[in-house]
Amino acid sequence: MLRCPLVIAAIAVVLAGEAAHAQPIPGCADIDNLEASVNFDAADVQNLLLCFCQSGADGFVGINCLYGSTLDDLVRAVGLVKAANRTVDRILLNHVEFNETGLDAGLFERIGAPLVDITIGLCSQNAPLNVHPDAFKGLESTLKNLSLFECQIEQVPPAVRTLTNLQRLSLFKNRITELSKKDLAGLDKLQMLNIGGNFLVDVEPGTLSQFKKLDTLILGEHNYMNESFFKEVSQMPALEILDLSKADGLNEIPTGTLSNLTNLKQLLVSGCSLVNLTSSMFAGLDNLEYLDLRVNLIERIEPKSFSPLKKVKRLSLAGNYLTSISADDFTGLDSLEELDIGWNELKSVPTGAFQPVSKTLTILDLRHNTGLNDFQPGALAGLEKVKALNLSDTALSSLDPQLLEPLKNLDFIDVTGTNVSVLANDTFVHNPSLRILSLGRTKLTTLPVKVLESVPKLERIDLSGNEWICDDQFGGVIDYILGQYRSSAEAGRSFFMENANDTTCDRPYTLEDEVITGLDPKSLQPYDAEKDTTTPPPTTTTEKPEPEPSNATSPLTTKGLLVIPSAEPEPEPSAEPTTTTAGVTRPAYDINNVAAGGPAASGESSTDKVTLTVAIVVVVLASVTILIIVAVVCYVKKQKHTDIVTDTELSTTYKAKNGVVNGDQIRDGKIDQVQSR
Repeated sequence: MLRCPLVIAAIAVVLAGEAAHAQPIPGCADIDNLEASVNFDAADVQNLLLCFCQSGADGFVGINCLYGSTLDDLVRAVGLVKAANRTVDRILLNHVEFNETGLDAGLFERIGAPLVDITIGLCSQNAPLNVHPDAFKGLESTLKNLSLFECQIEQVPPAVRTLTNLQRLSLFKNRITELSKKDLAGLDKLQMLNIGGNFLVDVEPGTLSQFKKLDTLILGEHNYMNESFFKEVSQMPALEILDLSKADGLNEIPTGTLSNLTNLKQLLVSGCSLVNLTSSMFAGLDNLEYLDLRVNLIERIEPKSFSPLKKVKRLSLAGNYLTSISADDFTGLDSLEELDIGWNELKSVPTGAFQPVSKTLTILDLRHNTGLNDFQPGALAGLEKVKALNLSDTALSSLDPQLLEPLKNLDFIDVTGTNVSVLANDTFVHNPSLRILSLGRTKLTTLPVKVLESVPKLERIDLSGNEWICDDQFGGVIDYILGQYRSSAEAGRSFFMENANDTTCDRPYTLEDEVITGLDPKSLQPYDAEKDTTTPPPTTTTEKPEPEPSNATSPLTTKGLLVIPSAEPEPEPSAEPTTTTAGVTRPAYDINNVAAGGPAASGESSTDKVTLTVAIVVVVLASVTILIIVAVVCYVKKQKHTDIVTDTELSTTYKAKNGVVNGDQIRDGKIDQVQSR
């Protein structure tokens, strides 16, 4: 790892603006306030410790060891914290390359800190991380959170069994193939277990069911789900979160497997091979609130399959093979608020399809059903509480006011990427609460300004990617947008046009690719397609043009434009040609000579060229190094070492625009991250 002022300065820039913690540790740079804790002189940088200190508001100190650090750096950092009369309670070792001894006997006992949280991951060595049976000696009663992820571990380290106070354990993304009861014996206080991302094919009876307090179990990501796993899961009534995402071999959930999990609140089965949903599959899940069935092979939903799920608020069926839906599919979902059936193969939505969930549904996502163009009368009947409707990338060709009439509280609608070519003046007349309107990449070429004027609460609009005809009528739209910017600024309210630089004119040709907000609406003229052309009309003149002189230009030489190698090399010139101007002799600038690879007339020496080349190489290497270091620090700072339970992608655009975090749902505690596909 390079240790130079340039690299440290780059890290400081990334971390600038972070609030500094009180009482820094002398000699151990604060990763949250690096600029203030490091003197950028050569000696200080050369001796910079690659384990950084992070003071918490509770007075305890965390140590983060990054690329290039060693266990010796860790011991040194702990010593500095002790010298400052502070206490280390958490350690993170990321991208550390361990030697063959790995975590040796008594390592943390020698460190002598009452650690609560240890995270070791992304190990750099090629061999599995060796964990001595006595590696955690001294931490038996203090350590609560342990994460050993992506370190090529092939079996559960026996040292783990000594941590009788452990509450959260992650062995995510290792190479464990077997799991026995004794591997995890004695961990009676365990509340969260993540063994996803391994290569498990079998589990000994009693291995998982021995944990009476376990509320979160993550099993998926390449582990092979067979009967042994389902039997264990069925005997774990305390579970609140069960994550089977991306598990191998999971094409069905056997009847009765989940019936005893009466406390389960989240069931994540995305990225598996489920084909059909049956009425018995979810029996017993009376308290389930979130069901994730994304990216399976589901072709059919048996009527009333979801009838036991009275408390489910969020359901995602995105990325499956559903060709039709009906009201029976959603019977029993009495509390459903968010429904995602995007990325399926729907072609029509029948009358009353969402009637069973009409009293509670607030978000409906139908995006990327590329054949969906048929909404039967009353398809959205009763959906008065729906605030977000996503129809993007469907085959929708028109947007009927009658279709949207039931959506009295609609806040957001997205028809991006559809075939909508015309909007009537009254399209959104029944949706007075509309704030966010996405009309990007449609077939629209013009837009009546009355469409926008009928939406008094509009705050965000996207008109990008359309082939707008910028005529006098469209000038009203431009005038409206510019006026909204002015009035919103004066009133202190929000208004924003997304992708403004991609919102351009297509016609007339004289305004092609011009950004619409840069135009003067008053200057736009009526558009006549027959008169619109890429070339201006010819002009006539009564004057006869004068004939050009016969020697008006020099003949074009072919040397340099076409070079044909000869049998013998051309002789070297005996002297460089020169010209004399105002008594000063200079090298002659011969464009043919330069083009053919001859010497340039700049008089630049070969030494200067070499120097310039070396300088460029140095700058490029330094820049790349800076970017790498900056990326590493950003990654470490952003990683909260928390277990993240997969979330759906329901109404991605809507949530992003309303400040709702989309993606993985963070749970309390610090272990690791489980990414959703």
